[in-house]
Amino acid sequence: MLQLVWIERRKEVLFCIMGGVLYIYPSIKIFQMKNRIIRRFFLLILVLTGAISVKAQTESTFRFAFLTDIHLQPERHACEGFSSAIGKVNEMKPDFVITGGDLIMDALGVSQRRADSLYTLFLKQCQAFKMPIYHAIGNHEVFGWSKRRGQSAMHPESGKKMFTNRIDRPFRSMDYLNWHFIFLDATHANDTLSYHGQIDQEQLKWLKDDLASMGDEKFVAVITHIPILSAGVQYFIGNTKPIHPAELIMNNTEVLDVLKPYHLKLVLQGHLHYYEKTEIDGVSFVTGGAVSGRWWTGPNQGTEEGFVFISVQGDELQIQYVDYGWTPIKTNERE
Repeated sequence: MLQLVWIERRKEVLFCIMGGVLYIYPSIKIFQMKNRIIRRFFLLILVLTGAISVKAQTESTFRFAFLTDIHLQPERHACEGFSSAIGKVNEMKPDFVITGGDLIMDALGVSQRRADSLYTLFLKQCQAFKMPIYHAIGNHEVFGWSKRRGQSAMHPESGKKMFTNRIDRPFRSMDYLNWHFIFLDATHANDTLSYHGQIDQEQLKWLKDDLASMGDEKFVAVITHIPILSAGVQYFIGNTKPIHPAELIMNNTEVLDVLKPYHLKLVLQGHLHYYEKTEIDGVSFVTGGAVSGRWWTGPNQGTEEGFVFISVQGDELQIQYVDYGWTPIKTNERE
């Protein structure tokens, strides 16, 4: 049986003698231990020595919902479906909601009047949520990036200005308790009046600065519409077939290299309309299915219309996909 003989904390370093062995450990590094039993033991020591408080540990417990690929539109009974999803979220009572892009259908190739009406419709329906909601940008929120665009590229709200004016900045961050949430914008313009998945150099510099100013003590979650990583793409199209540049972030390793020195725990993704959870090196990469399923016509790739619900306790995550029970309504509309 191990016997604890002596504990002392000096600044951010913990000293203890246990079982005849002297342990010297930087306090913040204890949060990164892979072995849960050892980590919890040292966290208890930190509480006893005053390095952290019991209150701080309690405050790291919260729940939130991740809703992606809503594709709201007046057609296909999408408003009724979204209302049903909102009702289920309110029933589950998370602390807040995050959306993962493709909120509307769509601003890429339509007139300003149509795009504006979709944003207005979406924001009006979001008023039914009974908790705070934070939005990520998707490719379908970008105004006029299409060969079939219904508006001049010189329009004052072209590109991502419409999203910025009505919702928020395309990339930004926020803190919730001891978690740092980073919203990335992975929709990058190309030379063919379309887009591909990329985090450009301006955003990478912002990301480096944001993480540096965050400090070392917070856990990190990233929200991006176009995925950083997906095994599902290979599962559905095959290992040897080329991946379309609009499917995934092309410079994903560059992005991950910026994130890896920090306590990255969770990446929430959309775009692909199926549910997938992959864990690599302690990071959960979650592709969040779609509230709209197969664009409001039924399930997509075996994934029902739904959303992701996440319970957080410290750095431990319980992740589930919630089918909110929507049944597509047949319509005679030509869409």
